[in-house]
Amino acid sequence: QLSWRVDNDTASVRFRLCGCHSNGSDTNQYMGFGLSGSANSTLMIGADPTIAWVDETDGPQAVDYYLSAYTQCRAGLGACPDAMDSSRTCNDDIIDVSGSITNGQQCVSFTRQFSTS
Repeated sequence: QLSWRVDNDTASVRFRLCGCHSNGSDTNQYMGFGLSGSANSTLMIGADPTIAWVDETDGPQAVDYYLSAYTQCRAGLGACPDAMDSSRTCNDDIIDVSGSITNGQQCVSFTRQFSTS
């Protein structure tokens, strides 16, 4: 489930991602939401997704990605965290991350500016 709140005063959007989480040995449970790489259509290349999860040790996480190719991240190309992308100058634009796992559901909230790099 995805919800968001626009804050025009700070030119930002507060997102909230929620999904099922099964407690146990499978800790690789993540959620993702991405903005298209095109202003006019749906396009994966150039997309700017956020991958989020709640780590039972380190707490809520949200990582800003950039998709430069239809591949896993390798040598800074492909679906890479912004901090690893070598195809352009990228910044991790995710701030104010919070979240929890409650009754089998993980929710992560985060903020990002309207205009990001």
